[in-house]
Amino acid sequence: MGFRLNSVETKAMEQTLPQFFSWKGELGRLRYFRQGLLRALLMIPLLVVYAGLSLLAGNDLSFALFESPFVTVLGLVLFIPIDLRRMNDAGIKYWWLVVFQGLWLLPVSPASEVMTAYDKFHALIVVLPMIVWSLILLFKPGREYREFVRAKAG
Repeated sequence: MGFRLNSVETKAMEQTLPQFFSWKGELGRLRYFRQGLLRALLMIPLLVVYAGLSLLAGNDLSFALFESPFVTVLGLVLFIPIDLRRMNDAGIKYWWLVVFQGLWLLPVSPASEVMTAYDKFHALIVVLPMIVWSLILLFKPGREYREFVRAKAG
C-alpha cells in the first residue's frame, strides 16, 4: 500500500519551504548569476566556521578538510535549488543535473607537487564538463527571452 499526499498537503509543504531553498519556478540568467554569487558568498563564512570547529577539534587545516561530506552536502543544498529553477527556465531536462553532480563527486587525488595521470583525467572528465555545464546554465536563453523573440517575430 503506497503513501500519497493529496494536493492540499502538497501545497502546504511547498508553502513551508523557504524561498531560498525552493526548486519550483523559473530563474532567469541574471538572477541565476546573482543567486550563485550570493550563495557562494554565504558558503564562505560557513566554511570558515567549519574550519574553525575542525581546528578546535584538533584536526589539521588542509585541503582534504574541504573535501569532506559536510562540504559536499552544503554545496548541494545551496546550489541544487537554483540549478533546478534555471534548468526549468531554460528547458533542460533534470537528469542532466544528476549526471554533472555525479561527475563532481568523483574523488580527487591527494595534493602533490607533480601532476599525475589521474589529475589530468580528473580535469578532463570532471572539471572541463562542469565548466561547460555552468556556462550552459548561465548563458542559455530562458522562457522570457523565447517569448520575447516569438512576440517580435509574430
